[in-house]
Amino acid sequence: MLQMRPSNEHVGDGFNAKEKVKQQKTKKEDEQPKQLQMITQSYRTQADERARQKSWSFLRQQEHQEKSVKLDFYSTEESGEVIDRLFEDSDKKTSFDIKPVQYLDTLVPYKMDQNTPTIQSVEQVSMDALHNKSNIEQVQVALFGAKILTFNRIKELCTSIKSDEELIPIVESLAVLIDGVWVIKSELNGSVDAKVEKTEAQDSKLIYVRDYMLYLFWKNKQVNRIQFSRDAHITPDQAKQLLDEIAIVAKVPNAYEGEWVLKHPMDNSFVKRKPEVVKRQQEEWKVREVIAEKHFVNKFEAKHDQAQNFIAAAQGVRSGSTHSEIEMDLIKFINKLLSKFGVISMELIKQQFEVQDEDAQRVKFASSALLDKVVKSLTVKFIGDTFVNKKADTPQDDVFRGVIIDLFQQMSERNETPTKDQISQHVREHVKDQTMTNAIFLRIVQKLAKPHPRDGTWTPRDGKP
Repeated sequence: MLQMRPSNEHVGDGFNAKEKVKQQKTKKEDEQPKQLQMITQSYRTQADERARQKSWSFLRQQEHQEKSVKLDFYSTEESGEVIDRLFEDSDKKTSFDIKPVQYLDTLVPYKMDQNTPTIQSVEQVSMDALHNKSNIEQVQVALFGAKILTFNRIKELCTSIKSDEELIPIVESLAVLIDGVWVIKSELNGSVDAKVEKTEAQDSKLIYVRDYMLYLFWKNKQVNRIQFSRDAHITPDQAKQLLDEIAIVAKVPNAYEGEWVLKHPMDNSFVKRKPEVVKRQQEEWKVREVIAEKHFVNKFEAKHDQAQNFIAAAQGVRSGSTHSEIEMDLIKFINKLLSKFGVISMELIKQQFEVQDEDAQRVKFASSALLDKVVKSLTVKFIGDTFVNKKADTPQDDVFRGVIIDLFQQMSERNETPTKDQISQHVREHVKDQTMTNAIFLRIVQKLAKPHPRDGTWTPRDGKP
């Protein structure tokens, strides 16, 4: 329960009962009593003013002495989803999945070893102090204190920033986007000053392990603590420390396992309002995904040099190795072609190498083996010798896109092309719980096929120049 602090002007309201009674009486006194009353009132007003000043000073002193309290803020759109997770809708009798003693054990804070990497706590800053900071410092303090925030909440805290266009570049420099929610970057986590350099060994390990955790949330929406700790070669306690910052337990089958989800549900309002930001962040995540799958998935190697390569790739910084540099440039080049053409082929890629473009000039001498490796990591087979992106532009589109690609492949084997009605019907049969709008249909299908002007069918793109 929160109690708002009164201002100095109203600190005495509600305590002057006599004044309220006097205001209700009719004014039928003669002139002399009125003058006496005015003199007395003037005296009482001065006394009341001094009392108000003392009370105000005391409240300000108490405010500075009190410790700040962390609260989670949910907007009107988000609060319903949060409340729904707290209640069971069915009438069936519910019970613990684990014994009560085991459940209580999960509530006890974990004891950390001395060798466990720790994340520095951020000093709580009052709103007055926050408003006196520069724009980037306001965003830094907000993200460093909460670790994960919605865009609307960042705007509420950073009151001196008036427009989204001014705020978004600052947020993108400090955080990554996962399901429409902003999470502080691993290389900045734990330090209010982004310019503070970290130590080489322990802190860099914490950085790339946390980056891997963020990658898992982006790809799978949830993370199993035990599996994550095994893949990352860290203890379950260390995994819990990292997860606690940005996630909560969704299911607890026993005291040591459980699926973790982000503290904030997907921010659909931001995803719909800022599709260009979402697309830009998706491109960055595709680069991170290649590096994560190469180094961490199923064969996680905790070596310092690999850590540095991953961090550099995640930040868009070139590695010192010529091979790694060409590979990173090639990843960006292929992603650029996929975004432009939708469907690509090896013939198209090699033709684009000859374009007088800076990106093409950097990767045109890449080996065939490296090119095949990068294309395989970024794409899936479409029709014939063509390829399409592994992921759609948004998580929502991914649900329908895989079904639509399957239909194109099936009809291609019969030398047929589908109509819009056939595609919509196929989606309804295979995706029961969601509805594909016309905007989603066009966003997906236009990248995969071209409309025929006469018969209304959609012909798959051939991936040729």
